[in-house]
Amino acid sequence: MVTLIEGIVALLLTKTAITAVIAGGNSIGPIPTPVEASAFPAITYQMPSDHDEMTLSGSSGVGHCRILFSCQAAFGPGSYLTAHKLGVALKAALNGYMGFLPGGPQVFFADVVNVTDLYQSDAELSVTNVSVLFDYQS
Repeated sequence: MVTLIEGIVALLLTKTAITAVIAGGNSIGPIPTPVEASAFPAITYQMPSDHDEMTLSGSSGVGHCRILFSCQAAFGPGSYLTAHKLGVALKAALNGYMGFLPGGPQVFFADVVNVTDLYQSDAELSVTNVSVLFDYQS
């Protein structure tokens, strides 16, 4: 069985609204941001929190995690709209998702809790961050 994040990435790679925008149709990976300009637009991810729900007898088998996805486009004409469009597509793919991930665990519920746009001046990237809470079979 694949991990939760591997299953989520596999799910995202089945969504045409995402693969039509990201570089090569597959530019999704963990932080840090890609270095090569040809890797953009891209989605990076990180998991700032992950914990199991506990009962008096131990783990309940339900995990709760937050994953932060960063939809990034190299600065230039249309870069803000590209990053934002990618963030909207990611939100549509994950918000309210319930089911088994490709080759992975069951997601009981996914909740998009925050979407923010920003510009990373040091890296010259337009970014839309999408924060998602997952309740899943751990």
